[in-house]
Amino acid sequence: MRVSRTARILSAGLLGMGLALSAAAQSSQDTQIEWSSDSLNLRFLYPGDFVRRDPVEALKDGHLTVFGVPGGQVPELAEMTRCLRPLLAVELPTSGGASTETKTTNPDGSVTVTIKPALLGTILLAELAIDCMTPEQQVKARDLQTGMVDLVSKVPGMHSMMQPSIYKAGNQMMHVAAAQGLPRISEDVNATADPLLSFTMGFSTSWNNHLLVWYFSSNSAMTLNRMTKSTVRFGREKAATLYPVTIRYAGH
Repeated sequence: MRVSRTARILSAGLLGMGLALSAAAQSSQDTQIEWSSDSLNLRFLYPGDFVRRDPVEALKDGHLTVFGVPGGQVPELAEMTRCLRPLLAVELPTSGGASTETKTTNPDGSVTVTIKPALLGTILLAELAIDCMTPEQQVKARDLQTGMVDLVSKVPGMHSMMQPSIYKAGNQMMHVAAAQGLPRISEDVNATADPLLSFTMGFSTSWNNHLLVWYFSSNSAMTLNRMTKSTVRFGREKAATLYPVTIRYAGH
């Protein structure tokens, strides 16, 4: 069959558009967007395909996924999280989106339904206000940094993927912990939403007399690893990758 010159040009044009769109998407993933705070003397650069939301409103309206749970409202963590002061909240544009359903007809006439959840990815940067904590909490909190990162494994249905540990991001000492599982969002037996397999990480550090925490959450281990390659710069130090190690989760 002879293909006309016009058809060949059109085909090449469509292919070029597809490659251009793909390259643009990849470029936004490779670039980073900077958030900065002069009062903290801190710079944080996150993946370019994430969008910024008002951190306070994002938590209030229950949209932002923290600890693998929309809104991050986990009764078991309320005592420790009530003193968090959100500074930055970013997420993938697809976060909070609806699942897609694909139907495939099999040779025997049966139909296979595949449900693909929307890709989720959120980053919350917050400060723990020590003066907000009760005197009793302050006495019990012997190691606040370890305690704050270990919250990711305290969510019902989540299981620790690594012991809380300490490492360096540049010259700054960081605490880190990670968890994987099916977070229980509600105890309501009539709830229709099934929990999504979630991957979460917590980071904390003491910088300029401020206790800072980062909470990462996604339903994709690959996406979470991409998020951990965000860049942080403390004061005049050189910028450093927040967590350069690739985390390998069970089954992923």
